[in-house]
Amino acid sequence: MQFNEQAGRQWLSSHIWDFIPKNSKRYSTSILSLRRGSNCFGMQVDLPATEGKVIHAGAGFYVLKTDRIGFAVVDSPLLSQPLNEGATVRITPYQRRHFNGNTFSEPVVEDHGTYKTTVHKIGQNVSTIPVQEPKSLYTINMLELLRRGKCTDGIRLISNMLVDFNAHNVELQEPEMHKVNGCDPQFKFDCSTGKFVGHVIIGLNLGADVYYIQLQKTNAEGIRETVTTCSTVYFDQMAEVLETLLCDGAWKVAKVDVLKQEPKVKKHAAEMASA
Repeated sequence: MQFNEQAGRQWLSSHIWDFIPKNSKRYSTSILSLRRGSNCFGMQVDLPATEGKVIHAGAGFYVLKTDRIGFAVVDSPLLSQPLNEGATVRITPYQRRHFNGNTFSEPVVEDHGTYKTTVHKIGQNVSTIPVQEPKSLYTINMLELLRRGKCTDGIRLISNMLVDFNAHNVELQEPEMHKVNGCDPQFKFDCSTGKFVGHVIIGLNLGADVYYIQLQKTNAEGIRETVTTCSTVYFDQMAEVLETLLCDGAWKVAKVDVLKQEPKVKKHAAEMASA
C-alpha cells in the first residue's frame, strides 16, 4: 500500500488527546519514509534511528509515541517486519556509509602522533572509495563519476551504492597507453548482493570512448569467467545500469529492533482478529 503521509498526520490529529498530557499545548511529529532529512544548515542528512511505542498499526502507516509530546508516522513498506500495537521498537532507516562501515554521522578520529582530534563532518554525501589517487585523465574522470554520479532513486550517489553492494577488494587500474596490447582503465571490485555475487569490472573503451561493465564468476577451476557484459554504457547511464545489474533493493528496508514486546492481552486480541 502506498504511503499516505497526510492520512497519518490526520489520524494523529484526531487521536492526539489520548496520548499527551492534558496541559500540553503542542506536540511534534516526524516522518519516517524513504527520504532524507535536513540539518540546521539546510543540508540533506540521513534520518537517525527512532525509538518509541507503537500506538497505531495498519492502514498503510504506523504511529510511534517517541516521548512525552513526540510522535513519528512511519511508512509501512519501509520496515523489514510488521509492528504490533503496544510494542516498543527502534527503527533505523537507511544510513549512507563509508567502505569501512562507518555512517556519515559518526565522527572521524584523526591521529596526529602526539595528539588525536575528533572531527565531525557535516553534510557529507560521498562514500570515500579506497583506491590510490588516479594518475591519468581517464581514471580521474572515471573515479569522479563513481564518486558523485547520481542514482535514479534520488537518494544515493554511485559511491553510496557501491557500499550497499558490499564492494570489497577494490582496485583502480591505470591504462597502459604505449603498449601494443595495453590495458584499458578499469575499476574492479568483488560484490555480494541478492542479484549477483562475484567480480565486477567497470572499464573504459578508449577507442569508442564509452564505458563497459562485465560481471564475472569463478568456475570450478578457479578461473574467472564473464557471465554478463554491457558493452556500451555512456557516463549518464552508469548508475542506472549498475542498479539494474546489481541492486537488490535491500538498502531501502529499515532495521527494526523490538525493545519490548506488546502486552499479552493485546497480542492475543491481535491474533484472534487475524484468525
